[in-house]
Amino acid sequence: MTPPSVKLWPTVLTVPVGARAVLECEVSGHPSPSISWMKRGHSKKTGGQIALGQRNATLYIQSARSYDEAVYVCEASNILGKSHNTALLRVAVSPIIVTSISRVSSNVGASVVLPCRAVGIQPITYSWTAAETHSPIGHTETTHVDEGGALHISRVQYSHAGEYTCTAENRAGRHQRRTILTVTEH
Repeated sequence: MTPPSVKLWPTVLTVPVGARAVLECEVSGHPSPSISWMKRGHSKKTGGQIALGQRNATLYIQSARSYDEAVYVCEASNILGKSHNTALLRVAVSPIIVTSISRVSSNVGASVVLPCRAVGIQPITYSWTAAETHSPIGHTETTHVDEGGALHISRVQYSHAGEYTCTAENRAGRHQRRTILTVTEH
């Protein structure tokens, strides 16, 4: 007769939204322990299915959602006691640009802001490129990108006219949007 012990792997798993997540739990002990899975965290909701074997229990989440992100506990118990182990499931949400404008018009000499704000897992980094040159737009006397992703152009010239691409990027992926800047006389 032996008390239960639990092996669980992987201990940390990061998957993109919509991907399959699999956590394996293997138990030992005599008499054969009963096995259960629990989810810790804000939401008990999960799309997980459990495949139970004699000495193992595999948690399958076919299409991971952000509410599946949590610590999962595999517990085994028999008459001699209980044992458990934990695994952390992270669901990576790639950025989605939620604030942008497809066309912006500005007068020569004025200032203009091209917005580009994204939601998703932080940190999100923003970069802008000019379509004609494919060159990144950095911090200059007349241009800069703020923390919220917006491109600021001061003292607009005719040479600023054209198409610009904003890229929002995080560890899960990237999203791009284009803005066309038209420059007019006063």
